[in-house]
Amino acid sequence: MKKATIAIIFLALMLQLLVPVMAVGVQPVITMQPQNRQYPAHAVAIYSVTAEGDNLHAYWYMEWNGTVYNISEIGGEHAQQPWEGYAGAGYGPHQYENTFSYIFEGIETELDGAEIWCTVEDGHYQVTSDRAVITVSETVKMPPEIVSVPASVTAAVGSNVEIRCVAKSVDDTQQLMYVWYETSSGKLQDIIALSDDSFSDFISPDTSTPGTRYYVCGVFTTEDGSSITGGYAYSSVIPVTVLDPDGMLAIVTQKLPEAKTGAEYSAKIEASNPNATFNISYNPGGKNDFDKTGLTLNSDGKITGKPLSTGEYTFTVCASANTGEAYMEYTLSVVEPVYEFSTSEWAEEEMKDAAAKGLVPSELLDKDLSKLISREEFAEVCVLVFEYMTGTKVPSAPDKLFTDTDNEMVSKASLLGFTNGTSEKQFTPKAGLTREQAATMLTRVYKKYVFENWTLKNDSEFSLSKTIDMQTEKFADDGDISEWAKESVYFMASSGVINGVGENRFAPRPLSDEQRAAGLSQCTREQAIAIAKRMADKFIGDSMFSPDYSAFEK
Repeated sequence: MKKATIAIIFLALMLQLLVPVMAVGVQPVITMQPQNRQYPAHAVAIYSVTAEGDNLHAYWYMEWNGTVYNISEIGGEHAQQPWEGYAGAGYGPHQYENTFSYIFEGIETELDGAEIWCTVEDGHYQVTSDRAVITVSETVKMPPEIVSVPASVTAAVGSNVEIRCVAKSVDDTQQLMYVWYETSSGKLQDIIALSDDSFSDFISPDTSTPGTRYYVCGVFTTEDGSSITGGYAYSSVIPVTVLDPDGMLAIVTQKLPEAKTGAEYSAKIEASNPNATFNISYNPGGKNDFDKTGLTLNSDGKITGKPLSTGEYTFTVCASANTGEAYMEYTLSVVEPVYEFSTSEWAEEEMKDAAAKGLVPSELLDKDLSKLISREEFAEVCVLVFEYMTGTKVPSAPDKLFTDTDNEMVSKASLLGFTNGTSEKQFTPKAGLTREQAATMLTRVYKKYVFENWTLKNDSEFSLSKTIDMQTEKFADDGDISEWAKESVYFMASSGVINGVGENRFAPRPLSDEQRAAGLSQCTREQAIAIAKRMADKFIGDSMFSPDYSAFEK
């Protein structure tokens, strides 16, 4: 190893003790779950989820006749799925800001009883919505629309709170009737109507004792105000958590969400006293597998980290406050993540590892990764690599930089200096990526990570020529490598990040229209993601500075 490299690594390790590393942003929060509405056959059926967070994407799924289908992608690379014949003339996902909808333009009774839900992702974290039951009948009218209900409610013991359901009818001549339910299991199928027969659009939940209770609002259309004459809709399940700061301490979180190996995990344990602190209880006679999970329990009750391996892990959590202590035993289920992308055989394990590290853009998680990668897709990969290496979340881009793409990740990559447009206002997002372009963009990611004051404008001041192994042999096609790319190509090659293509050739770029049409010297998705992951794995920890995001300030 070169002396300069050893010095950089040593200094990085020393300065890591002094410079705090910014944490990756919090996971998205679903604020409106999909509602359970009964639709007439051949109607337009809409299921929607609203969430809070940055750079969110949603992927929709449906379980029908015992099989789970990814219904976000239809046509193109994807084969016709059996349910599509009953979805109407048009169907598919839609997004408006952070509201994600799936629309069936003519749903048929064959889909009655199916369940639909979505996952919301931001490139680091993934949250899963509740499942809505698809109900379709030949004999009903259009159901009312539930506009809003709270996703959850937290209240102090003995306090007066209200849960309100806002709904509207599709027909102004019909009235709405409300019926409230409670479900001890937290599942819609177990609802029991409350004795209150006021049929109001709100209720005051029971807050007499600490704990969590679950409520559902049913909304029905009626012409006389007392009998159901039209369609109906059920709200999502609304958890109401009651806390008691002054009474006997209790842990109110009953269960933990499922975790996936290698994926960022975040869950919060709540106690009746909001000031309680938490720790793992290591009772000699109890079963405590928490240390095997690879996760961390913070004093505020938040569990974070990446689970190490699959299994069922049982452990006990202790909550402490001025009113005493409370204990709760949990069993955390850790499963293998299911990746729906397809890859070449050589790339399968490397792509799974890259996905677990958050290096695969969310829109590629169900695509064919053996296809050519676009400039836009690789710009996203570079941002994800930088976030992974720095442990930070790149801020939102203050402005849209290019007129031919709305992808904010492209603007982020440009502000960070990883890529340029093909003109002042054009990015040409769907163009392919050459091997020398990939090496150059990743070298810029490395420089941004390692050098405190690096920018694309002063790139020439940060030469890597002294770090390139002098034993590195020139490629036989060295003359075909563009001058602006040579340092990056040889830096990545001497670092073992990128290899030649055989016969000591690098194949930096297509040299003719025929080669370009055949995809020669261009990167596939799996090739580009593989070298990005290798670069991240090799150099992570070499940085001595917190990342500079001043370019994102207006």
